[in-house]
Amino acid sequence: MRCRPYALPVVGGGSGSIGDGAPRPSTLVDWVGLVRDLAERLTTVSDAHEVAQTVSAGIQHGLGASAVVVGVLRADGQGVTTLVAEGVRDVTTEWLTAPLPTEESVAAIAALAADGPFVWSTRAARDRDVPMYAGRPSSAEAWAVLPLLIAGRPIGTISIGWPTPRDFDTAEVAILEVIAHQCALALDRARLDAVRRAERDTLELLNEGTQLMVSALEPERLLEELVHLAVPRLAPWCAVCEADGDDLRRAAIEIQGHRALARTLKGRVVASIRGPHPAAVAFRTGTVQVVCPVDEEVARSGFTPIDAPPVGTRKGPWTELSVPIKSAGDVLGVLTLVSDRWHGQPPDDVRFAAEGLAARAGVALANAWRFEEARRTATTLSGAFLPARLPAIAGYEVAAQYLPAGATVAGDWYDVAALPSGAYLVGIGDAGGHGIEAASLMGQLRNGARSLAMVGKTPGEIVSGLRLLTAHEHPDAFATVSYGLLDPVAHTAAWAVAGHIPVLRFGRGSASYVEGHVELPLGWPSPPSGEHVLALGEGEGVVLVTDGVVERRSSGLDEGMAQLRDLVATHTSLGAAELTDAIVDRFCQSPEDDCCVLVLTRRCA
Repeated sequence: MRCRPYALPVVGGGSGSIGDGAPRPSTLVDWVGLVRDLAERLTTVSDAHEVAQTVSAGIQHGLGASAVVVGVLRADGQGVTTLVAEGVRDVTTEWLTAPLPTEESVAAIAALAADGPFVWSTRAARDRDVPMYAGRPSSAEAWAVLPLLIAGRPIGTISIGWPTPRDFDTAEVAILEVIAHQCALALDRARLDAVRRAERDTLELLNEGTQLMVSALEPERLLEELVHLAVPRLAPWCAVCEADGDDLRRAAIEIQGHRALARTLKGRVVASIRGPHPAAVAFRTGTVQVVCPVDEEVARSGFTPIDAPPVGTRKGPWTELSVPIKSAGDVLGVLTLVSDRWHGQPPDDVRFAAEGLAARAGVALANAWRFEEARRTATTLSGAFLPARLPAIAGYEVAAQYLPAGATVAGDWYDVAALPSGAYLVGIGDAGGHGIEAASLMGQLRNGARSLAMVGKTPGEIVSGLRLLTAHEHPDAFATVSYGLLDPVAHTAAWAVAGHIPVLRFGRGSASYVEGHVELPLGWPSPPSGEHVLALGEGEGVVLVTDGVVERRSSGLDEGMAQLRDLVATHTSLGAAELTDAIVDRFCQSPEDDCCVLVLTRRCA
């Protein structure tokens, strides 16, 4: 384009031109007033789009302009992004939705390198200097295009159009330059404010990420919360991929406005780890990968057909950012952001935030995996001390559940065993502490109780024997137990309790704890254990629990026991399995200690 800043004064040669450059008072006063008003209004505006809209409204009202276009130079210098396009034709508006490349032969781009404004008194004069405009529909006849300068450095352009031809004198052009300078100052201030806000938002995001990473111990929940943090604050699309054999599989994904699609994509294989997919490259190399633009063709060939639908549903070019999630130098997964807001390379603050979240996720994910492995080990070991299956008791229903609270082996157990006499041993217990010592004591007490029951000992004798065993084998330990012998023919159960939560008896819409002789826990000196006998009518039963079910730091044991009693009283019509589920759902969803629940119910005839 052959275009240059016009020397002043600039006279278009039409009727009414002022050859000596003398100002026209009727317009000059109004224009000076606009400069003053704009200066006041712009002091209260801190957003770039609001700045552009304020300037546009002022120019149209104060200068009689019919069209205003304000654009800012992108941070990478590779184009001009339009902030406002008022009064232009639809075709021009659509053309300006994408950033104007800096090599485009248009006046707005030329103004970036100009020492002064470009002005045209008529559209014909403009089209003569800028041939690409020739034939393009326009709502304005006269135009002025000015660079927006800060300390001589261009940051954008402003284009102003008037509905009729006009001649520009020296004073008017000078005032246009003052308005452009005011606009540039306000935009620069807005940019700095935006940078500060972005920095603050990034720090807040990373702080939230840190809080999440130190609190989440379940890998799946951690990754779901991670993508939820990123959408829409960083991008409208975020996913985390993990290795699954030779493939990368989505472990979590969130897409703004496409919840159903996200559910469909979750769990799907993204690509082979050895393939060219950017997430695969990031996983293999441990380096950040950027793909721009991710158009529909690229999406369908590189992101698989199922990934393609969101691309093309929004305006603007898509960019994909894949950041490896590492721990101790090992790549554990890939965090992927896809956005149509960046218009090219991801902004520095977005990339900084994404890499910060990925780094935190790496540490947290490694911890969560270790915790998960430890919990599986603990559950497996604890389960080895529990019955493989509960025996069938004629005329009765029995159900039990064990829920570990953490990743260490604890000492809670339950037991139901058939005896040679035809009776059944029913018991529950809690060896104090965690770890191997607690598990060892738990195993010895469970097996000891079975052995004593097999040779015909009563519940009181069983508990007394366990007390001796604890004192001899684990003199510094303690445990609580509740053991009973059920006679399914006589429908009676004899019980002995040592320091444990009392047996909760229920039936026909009521429930109450069985009060009896209070025994000290195992490991403490105590006289021989006493017994109490229950007669179980049809539809009646007992509930046994460990203290993890009813005890919380925020409330006392008595309160928890009362809540359990009330729940059971309102659910006495349930079978043993259903009542066990109801107790677990109410009391054991976020346990602070391991939970054991055992329910024994006599069926109705």
